Amino acid sequence: MKHRITIMAMKARGRALFMRGGIVSGALACLSGLGVASVAQAQPVRGLYINGDIGATFTQGQMMQPQGTPMGSDSPYGAGGKPDCSGLSHKQCHKLNHNAEYWSHHSWANERLQQNRYTSGRQEFDPGIMGSGSVGYGFDNGFRVEVEGGYRENRLGHFHDPGLGAQTSGHERTYDVMANAFFDMDVGLNWLYPYFGAGVGYIWQNEHAGISANQHGSVRNLATGQMMKLGHYNERLGGTAGEFAYQGMFGLAFPLPWVVGLSATTEYRFLSSWGSNRHSWRASGVATDGNKNIYASGHGRMGSKTYFNHSLMLGLRYEFDPAPPPPPPAARTVAAPARAPVRTYLVFFDWNSAALTGRARAIVDSAARSSTAVQFTRVLVNGYTDTSGGTQAHAYNYKLGLKRADAVKAELIRDGVAAGLISVKSYGDTHPLVATGPNVREAQNRRVVIEIK
Repeated sequence: MKHRITIMAMKARGRALFMRGGIVSGALACLSGLGVASVAQAQPVRGLYINGDIGATFTQGQMMQPQGTPMGSDSPYGAGGKPDCSGLSHKQCHKLNHNAEYWSHHSWANERLQQNRYTSGRQEFDPGIMGSGSVGYGFDNGFRVEVEGGYRENRLGHFHDPGLGAQTSGHERTYDVMANAFFDMDVGLNWLYPYFGAGVGYIWQNEHAGISANQHGSVRNLATGQMMKLGHYNERLGGTAGEFAYQGMFGLAFPLPWVVGLSATTEYRFLSSWGSNRHSWRASGVATDGNKNIYASGHGRMGSKTYFNHSLMLGLRYEFDPAPPPPPPAARTVAAPARAPVRTYLVFFDWNSAALTGRARAIVDSAARSSTAVQFTRVLVNGYTDTSGGTQAHAYNYKLGLKRADAVKAELIRDGVAAGLISVKSYGDTHPLVATGPNVREAQNRRVVIEIK
């Protein structure tokens, strides 16, 4: 009997643990649903949005060469009849003041300097910085359009020209206004939206560059036959030029779940312009025969044949009317374990008796054996009587029903059921199985009902 009691107690603890496990599982399912809902806020862009980017910009080398006919050579004399000493030392300028007649007879030197001037070369730029801002509209189907303004700046790093060992300085700044179209791709990841796009617009290139060199080599004075050494050389390139432009973009957007409508972006962008950009130039140089210096200068327009720019950017995009998040998935509910069906046994008694008959003992034994084969928490034993004695016998019938219940409980204990699991109650002559009037002997109402729950 003690062995059965121990087994039943262990089963009761197991059921309690199972119920607690079900509660924990349900809580985990709810948390999982909340996590999915927070990430699932990512949707295609809808409505008005703004975007800002900063990053690094890389301008490819540009070929520079004359455009059109140069404006020709300047006179060595400036305003007021005095020489233009731009780019010359004080000593060179002093000598130039005495060389008017020499200049007029040897204008070939000026032409030679013009021929030797910076005619073409390749500009190389250092990496720079860029920034852009845009206002756009998303159509909630992956497509969106925007208007963008951008700024880029690169320092001039080097100038390649076989005829000059040049030193360079300066920068190139570009400003653009573009109309862009994008498509956001849904790749099945709520935290990632790749996108690509293209744009057209207008770009302004502002360039300020200086090139200086000591030219190596010499030229022959056609009048005297003497060789003249080429000296210091200066070139200035500047101005702003505008052209139509186009660009292509590819990027990744990462929705930030803690701010609805906000996304971090990373993007690569290629920008180029149609045609060449024209800038003004001015050149000056010196030749000497060891006795006299000759100064020459020229000016005109130069053009870049190509403009290819690459940018790597990081940014933020904010949507003012983001799409509502999809409804969270229904939390998975863990069904409570099905309760075992209540097993009921009826034990009948003789009139005015609480003694168990042989048939009654067999039924009680069957109930006891059944309790060991199923999980249960308690055994209810309820005693009843018929209505014998009339209304004056209610108290007697209550006591008789209790005696019958106690007799069945004692038999269950003898058959191995733990006494602590058995509850006894008497209903007397109330709750008859067969409805009768008062003071009626009815065999089916003289009973004990055993319920195993």
